[in-house]
Amino acid sequence: NEGLNEMHSSITTIQNAVKYVKSSPTRLKKFKDCVKQEKVEYKGLLVLDVPTRWNSTYMMLDVAVKFQKAFHRYEEEDEKFLGYFLEEEGGKRKVGPPMEEDWANAKVFVQFLKTFYEVTLKFSASQHVTSNTFFHEICTIQRRLSELCESGDCLLSTMAFGMRRKFEKYWGNGENINCMLFIVVVLDPRYKKTYLWYCFSMIYDVSTASKLCNKVDETL
Repeated sequence: NEGLNEMHSSITTIQNAVKYVKSSPTRLKKFKDCVKQEKVEYKGLLVLDVPTRWNSTYMMLDVAVKFQKAFHRYEEEDEKFLGYFLEEEGGKRKVGPPMEEDWANAKVFVQFLKTFYEVTLKFSASQHVTSNTFFHEICTIQRRLSELCESGDCLLSTMAFGMRRKFEKYWGNGENINCMLFIVVVLDPRYKKTYLWYCFSMIYDVSTASKLCNKVDETL
């Protein structure tokens, strides 16, 4: 949601464009013709997001940017498309149509949320044990946020800083984290306590890392 707030306008423009195309079979057919004319290789379908689910917004944008050329052609061929954005919704004019800057922002956003989307899929798996993966994925998120904070892309780094503040609020103090998240890593035969130390030292300072290792030893 931190990322969504930073790019709300660009997301809304694309959301409105997708909503327009999907609002009737005729428009959808014309859009598919544009896809063929632009020789877009992606075979998936446009999806509309659900406001309460950030991962659905990620999926909507991920698909939409693949059809960017088709949207450009559609704008030229559908005379009602631009007029749609002059209509009012809730007392305000609809945001859009998507400009080049909005598409560029969407691509940044997709890149930004890809890691979090993949982690969510792993956490929500139901066909295998997931508890031993939680701490690994927390480390993955922390490392990715740190990398993105150093990005030369101003928008990307701004979003990363906002999300890292939220991350540290919930995960910054390792001593408040349920120790079982660490124990299951040690019990996984593929890893040892030295790996746990490596993860601790990557996220926390040396003092906190030592305390957490001692806490795991005591629990075991």
